[in-house]
Amino acid sequence: PGQVFNANLARRSMQRIYNLGFFDDINVRLLPGKKNPNDVTMELTVTEKRTGTFGIGAGYSSEDGFVGNISIADTNFRGMGDTVRASYEFGGNDTKGYNLSYTRPWLDKKETSGTLRFYNRTYDYDEYNNQGSNVMEYKRHDKGYELSLGRPINEYTTNIVGVRLGDVNYDGYKSGLTLSRKPEQYIQADPRTSQAQAEKAANDYNSAMSAWQKQNFGRTHSLSFTQIHDTRDNIYFPTSGSRYSTTLEKAGILGGDFSYWKYTGTAQKYYKVGRSQVVAVRGSIGYAKGDIPTASGFQVGGQNSVRGYKDGQFSGKRMLMANAEYRFPMAKKVQGAFFVDAGDAWGGHHPWDMYFDNKVEDKFKVHSSVGMGVQMETPIGPLRLDYAWGQQGGKAHFNIGGSF
Repeated sequence: PGQVFNANLARRSMQRIYNLGFFDDINVRLLPGKKNPNDVTMELTVTEKRTGTFGIGAGYSSEDGFVGNISIADTNFRGMGDTVRASYEFGGNDTKGYNLSYTRPWLDKKETSGTLRFYNRTYDYDEYNNQGSNVMEYKRHDKGYELSLGRPINEYTTNIVGVRLGDVNYDGYKSGLTLSRKPEQYIQADPRTSQAQAEKAANDYNSAMSAWQKQNFGRTHSLSFTQIHDTRDNIYFPTSGSRYSTTLEKAGILGGDFSYWKYTGTAQKYYKVGRSQVVAVRGSIGYAKGDIPTASGFQVGGQNSVRGYKDGQFSGKRMLMANAEYRFPMAKKVQGAFFVDAGDAWGGHHPWDMYFDNKVEDKFKVHSSVGMGVQMETPIGPLRLDYAWGQQGGKAHFNIGGSF
């Protein structure tokens, strides 16, 4: 109030209100001032939407049996802008776990935000080689706590400090490679194998799997710093602006079983073409140094990286990735898209490489795909369905939260 009216600032005010996620629609009227006709009165009319959601899901397969999940969330808890999420999954072969998080967007006068998250989950996990073949399947148990505090330094830029205390454990054999072998197994597989040869093969195998277990399971305690610069006009369906983020993570300062540095940088840009079409591009780079486990390293493949491949099919200490999408409206709050993805994660070895022809990649190799998708805005957030054709065939992907 009292400032000289600026149409660009008025438009930005509407964008910021819409990006809160509390309203379905926002309209503005510019009226003359009551006392001075040269003054401008901005009248904003908003249509509120339901911010609370409750969901139940279930499924059945011959491999996993019956599985189910229950979730509840509210992105405007108590009308204060707080976000609360809770989910629980159960069934299958002892698959179970929960995920709880609470976000307070405004802790003090400097607009400090805080997020606290707890998780504890046991589930089946698949290890792949670079050709997408299953190497082993085992039960994995992930649990931990995360705390992050963010503070804006201006309207578009925010700094975030995070603490992560996580623990990943091998929780039971399912199929594929086992943690240990006996000499008798080699003799049974090939009766020509001598006892000495069988013992050496078993010792080599057990040493490799012991090293793999030590490199990938244990406690990860880390500190991270992230800076985000976001000028997008609409965080759900952006048509202009950009988003740049950079993250530096250090594990080992707070104890734990691993010590490493990890850097990640991502740039996103949006261009409006024609009346309502958008070209969206994204580039990402990553570098890690130290004894970083696979779960904390870079993984490429799947919905949020290079579509057309299995989730996390390519892994390593280095990462390069690029995505481009042409987006167009199909109906109200529904977008279609054509896209091209390319990238790789490489560097670092699995001790079980010696048992396969397809080694973990030491050098950058482009893995690309093309495809099409549909994104819809719903009460539980954006839903995205994609189908992509990679170098090994086609694959469908589904995601809650939309694309980049």
